[in-house]
Amino acid sequence: MINSLRPTVSGTYGQGYPIKTHPLTALSVNYATETITTKQQVLFYSDATFAPAINHILDNFCPFDLAATIRQYHFYKDTQYTIQELVRKLQEKEMHYIKKGVEVLSTLENTNALGHIFAHEHNITTYLLENLMPSSYVTYAKICKSFTGHIMHSTLDVCMCHL
Repeated sequence: MINSLRPTVSGTYGQGYPIKTHPLTALSVNYATETITTKQQVLFYSDATFAPAINHILDNFCPFDLAATIRQYHFYKDTQYTIQELVRKLQEKEMHYIKKGVEVLSTLENTNALGHIFAHEHNITTYLLENLMPSSYVTYAKICKSFTGHIMHSTLDVCMCHL
């Protein structure tokens, strides 16, 4: 059975004997061979312009084990490129949302959103202590303490109350 991920070969000694299955890999030669260069690796790419000619040779003239191993390489490289393309698209999407988030954060700064929220510090503190874990209050209190801007009279009034 040829499977791009794990090629195997199956056989039997005849009718009534169990089927034996073994991984199919290209046989090593008993002499020194050169390392395949990056430039030469292109010969094994499934999307190369000359890939149909290489496939013709694999299908008609190469040992089955060698053809299966090259097709296994195709599978791994094609999967790698698919993942790389997905990662690239996700990175582009991430950058888009980072930019949008920074734009909105700038708007929040320009509207003194924290000053509006901290105008209700007592209500926030009460809610945190009554409904959430004390650690939530500690985290909130540290953030609140770091604020040095203007706190509003209320969230509806844009006049400043105190610094």
